[in-house]
Amino acid sequence: MDERETEAGKTSAAVRGSGAPTEAGLSRALRVAQGAMWVLLLLYVVLLLVHGRGFEPLVDGVLDVGTQLLPAAVCWLTAAATAGRPRGSIVWTAIGATGFALGNLVLVSALAAGSRLPVPSLADVGYLAFYPAVFVALLLSARSSGSGRSGVRLDGALAALASAALVALLLAPTFAESDGTLSLGNVISLAYPVLDLVLIAAVAAIATLSSAQVNVALAPLFAGLCVFLLGDIVYDLRIARDDYMVGTLLDATWGLGLALMTIGLGRRASRPDRSRVAESLAVVVPAASTVVAVAVVVLAVASRSASAGPAAVLAVAALLAAAARIQISFVQQRRALVFRREAHSDELTGLPNLRDFTEHRPRRAAGDPVAVLLIHVDDVREVRTALGRHLGDVLIVEIAKRLVGTAPAGTRLARVGGSEFALLLPGASRTEAEETAGALQAALQEPVTLDRWQVAAMATIGIATSAGGGTDPDLLLGRAERASRRARQARAPIGIADMQDDAAAADRLQTIQDLRAALRADQLELYFQPEIGLPRGELLGLEALLRWTHPARGLLQPDAFLDVAEAAGLMPEITDWVLGAALDQAAEWSRDDRPVGVAVNLSADALIDESLPQRISSALRGRHLAPERLEVEITEDLLIRDRVRAARVLTRLRGLGVRVALDDFGTGYSSLAYLRELPVDTIKLDRSFILPMVRDDRAAAVVATAIALAHRLELRVVAEGVEDQATLDALVRLGCDAAQGYHLHRPAPAAELVELLDRTAPPP
Repeated sequence: MDERETEAGKTSAAVRGSGAPTEAGLSRALRVAQGAMWVLLLLYVVLLLVHGRGFEPLVDGVLDVGTQLLPAAVCWLTAAATAGRPRGSIVWTAIGATGFALGNLVLVSALAAGSRLPVPSLADVGYLAFYPAVFVALLLSARSSGSGRSGVRLDGALAALASAALVALLLAPTFAESDGTLSLGNVISLAYPVLDLVLIAAVAAIATLSSAQVNVALAPLFAGLCVFLLGDIVYDLRIARDDYMVGTLLDATWGLGLALMTIGLGRRASRPDRSRVAESLAVVVPAASTVVAVAVVVLAVASRSASAGPAAVLAVAALLAAAARIQISFVQQRRALVFRREAHSDELTGLPNLRDFTEHRPRRAAGDPVAVLLIHVDDVREVRTALGRHLGDVLIVEIAKRLVGTAPAGTRLARVGGSEFALLLPGASRTEAEETAGALQAALQEPVTLDRWQVAAMATIGIATSAGGGTDPDLLLGRAERASRRARQARAPIGIADMQDDAAAADRLQTIQDLRAALRADQLELYFQPEIGLPRGELLGLEALLRWTHPARGLLQPDAFLDVAEAAGLMPEITDWVLGAALDQAAEWSRDDRPVGVAVNLSADALIDESLPQRISSALRGRHLAPERLEVEITEDLLIRDRVRAARVLTRLRGLGVRVALDDFGTGYSSLAYLRELPVDTIKLDRSFILPMVRDDRAAAVVATAIALAHRLELRVVAEGVEDQATLDALVRLGCDAAQGYHLHRPAPAAELVELLDRTAPPP
């Protein structure tokens, strides 16, 4: 185990120990008692093999009593060490084991004194007390794993049979015709294996739940009851042959059975919330009925009267009904547990799913740190596209196995998305979380064989810790997701969430809500920046620029909200608004004898919307505007999503007569290719080339080359970002067709452009 795992184990132990001040001491005492129990049992077996038959005080007295008292002590210590968790089943198991051990103490004391106990005796009371107590423990264990109300009818039948048996026993003397001649010793001896069988049937019924937690606890209990059954059967056979003697290995079977039953204590499933009154009634009624049935059997046999036979039969039927009640009840619950398991697990990997991860609350002491890692596997989509969904699923399963094998002990791994996994690290600091993230990435980088392909799965991991505030897994997962997204954007392997992330996320959410309201409340408006022709200075058109008059933050530029709008899926609605508002303004200017064209920037969503040309055509006709009055501007990054469809949309727009401009020309890697492939009328040189061109010969050379190339292709050239006269003069010398910039005119609302429109003649 490495240092990280050691520290995680220490933290986990600290969390467990924080619930009660004495839990550590109880745990140590429990371990000591368990060790002593097995050592004593082994010593007892060895001495039984060597000392021969007959009562020997040390072996058949002290060691025999110790091998049964110590399991009872282990049960009580386990119940004490599980404070704060459901422990009713453990307490009832402890009661049963204590009763059996005390019954054995009575018997051994009599043997040591050389006397013979009558039948029944106090020893039988102790022995028989074991069975109803363990039955109640089984019932509570079953309830803790989830229970329905389907056993109500059997509860009624059980109560009815037990009541009938009690009534029959009370009335037996009245209707007796003769005294019975039953052998009480044989009947009581026979009762033990019968009761063993009842409990074994109950354990088998609970095991049908197929719950791993339940079965872990039940397997040792089942084994212990089987040992009990074997010992009781052999004992009865020897008693019947008058062949039983103290001091044989048979005497160790009951101590071994009790020891086996203690192994699974404290590892049962937790009890879900439900009505305490209803659950109490559901436990008390069948438990009390079972106790009554056992008492009736004992009393009926003790009476040695044949008239008590019907009472005994009814009582046995009640015990069988009790076993059937557990069997049927838990079979009916099986389906509900399967549904719950499916609702909280991922079908492909078997890991917990997002719902389970966000609902899970790790045990931790107040103030202990918590970390969440979001592992985004980068290549799953590409594998599914290239090799098929099946091999993509194979990759996901292999990734899950590696993550499970690498994650530290005591952590919780879940699949929370198609190619995303989340890891909850209770007690982990930021440093420990980063070390775990590095180990996970190293495990994933080993190639995975898919058919004939070798695929190395690269992952980006976002880390969020409670140091940033909050310990809720859902909250931390959201912060880790933002950190992962930022890391992918920066092409970094790991991203760490911080308070600025939370503040930015809250601001983005508020911006989205405000923007939705702005679209309804008419808070958006258009500013227009003139495009001036060179060299004469005439007005060629106006570019529509979006502004948002925020009620609290004032006038906002597009870069303050458009990225958020795109992430929230609001761009189609915003683009439609901008297009409609720009055309409305152009139509108004046209009616006022100020005809001028407008340019509108298209979003990526609009550019691949093949219904856009038809909508624009209808909008132009409805406003009586010539298509040439509209120019759409696109940027290179918008073409990356679907270049083929974007080309079809632009071609259809160009066919309508709408002009197309390629904005921010020169900032991408494919600008020249787009000039050849796309129906473009104008290129707009990015301001990053225009601003330094006067003092930077290389920038000036790029601008000159771009202008010459565009003119060779019969395209117009517009220079953006003209901030001074020297730059404007240089552009005129290079033959640039038009310019925009603060030196020429700042963006302004439509009302402030009336004077410009009146004094600047539009192109002929």
